[in-house]
Amino acid sequence: DFIGIVSPVYSLGLPKIVSEFLKKSDFNKNSYIFLILTAGNPAVTAAVTEAKTILKKKGVYLSYSTAVQMPDNAILFFNPVQQSIEEKAEFDIKLAQISSSILKKENFLKSEFKLFTILPYFFKLFSNKLDRFFKVNSSCTGCHLCEKACPVKNITIVNNSPHWNRKCELCFGCINICPSKSINYTNGTKSKNRYINQNVDLKELLKN
Repeated sequence: DFIGIVSPVYSLGLPKIVSEFLKKSDFNKNSYIFLILTAGNPAVTAAVTEAKTILKKKGVYLSYSTAVQMPDNAILFFNPVQQSIEEKAEFDIKLAQISSSILKKENFLKSEFKLFTILPYFFKLFSNKLDRFFKVNSSCTGCHLCEKACPVKNITIVNNSPHWNRKCELCFGCINICPSKSINYTNGTKSKNRYINQNVDLKELLKN
């Protein structure tokens, strides 16, 4: 059996929703388990260590892991830009190499610095309390896109405006998807570009 986990990196680690999913799941001990991470800087992660630790407690082991570079949409810290044609071509080549390695059931684990594992731990402790810093301006149309796109169902529309309910993972998807750029995090995102993966159909994204 092949079991694949494809995940973004949040503050160097796995998103809480992904780590909780792994903790609750049952795995066949003979499965070939692989992890593919997407990150703005694939060299700086602690997500593989985190996944290995969770799986080991369940008596299974990670066979393969790697990370691919994607535009960094952590909009509070970076100014997102779309992939160039050259970057997209490099990504496709990398993806083909990863696919080949997985089909051959190669064993490879991305190396990580143990020091990095501290940040994801603290991030998960406090991230759900940090959504009080989101701001909505008067250009909001109450379109519900942010509510529908939130992966943890943390947003509800109250009086035609989004309200965050303290379950946030700070993916910043609500900021990036807002068509009127009405949502910001403090004042640190007002001048930033918004990023939506051009290879993902918006209807497909909202379906989930």
